[in-house]
Amino acid sequence: MKIKIKKIFIIMTVIISFVVTVTPAVFASDEYDSVLDMARLLTDAQREELNARAEEIMEKYGCKVMIITADDMRDFGFDDIEEFSFSLYNELNIGYGPDRSCVLLLLSMADRDYDFRAWGYGKTAFTFYGIDKILDRHILPPLGNDEFYKAFSQYLDKSEKYFQMAKEGNPFDRGNDYEYDEGNFIMKIAANIILPILIAWIVCSMWKSKMKTAKTARTADSYIPENGFKLTGQEDRFLYRTTTRTKIEKSSSSSGGGASSGRGGSSGRSGKF
Repeated sequence: MKIKIKKIFIIMTVIISFVVTVTPAVFASDEYDSVLDMARLLTDAQREELNARAEEIMEKYGCKVMIITADDMRDFGFDDIEEFSFSLYNELNIGYGPDRSCVLLLLSMADRDYDFRAWGYGKTAFTFYGIDKILDRHILPPLGNDEFYKAFSQYLDKSEKYFQMAKEGNPFDRGNDYEYDEGNFIMKIAANIILPILIAWIVCSMWKSKMKTAKTARTADSYIPENGFKLTGQEDRFLYRTTTRTKIEKSSSSSGGGASSGRGGSSGRSGKF
């Protein structure tokens, strides 16, 4: 119990200190900005722009869209990024409306940990499939290249798209994933299968054209001496061995994995970037 109280105290002290220093007007209204960049990954102008966009999305769709960055979650008393998300959500009482709808992207820079978490209406708009795709296509690639503003900007862009689709009664999922439509699928098939076959056919045709001097012989007379040959002995010689091997599969682990349900009625996914 003492450990939990200590963690809560650390969270409140550091977050409130950051908010008072960076955004005193927000602290005065007893609300938190949608972008809390404690790791200082953004310029002030970038942070203010992203925060304004996130606030507009919240007002339009009724769901808080948050970005929180920290230098090291251990400074807050946590070793697990998912537990860090839950504590921030609960102890800071973030979210929108009575069900505290929220979508949170949390980064801890020390070991490059991330957690993406959705609560309330955020779970409706962000299906498991949607969480995986927004991370794998739009957030993690730029994060891996330290393009933080790009990653956060694309996070907000796609979040707004997901909310709009959910509002229309058709949340983003496998059945309506038009970002990679049938045309792109056909192009991938052509690039990965048809094109290599075509190249191989051209190469083989070129080789074949260079072998026109070879002619098919109907007999083997040219290989037999004029006086014939005499068989003086014979023997059996072992030339080949056939060996069959069976691979023993080993269990594998992933730093991310797929999105799934989490504690506190949330859904999300965590890993490294």
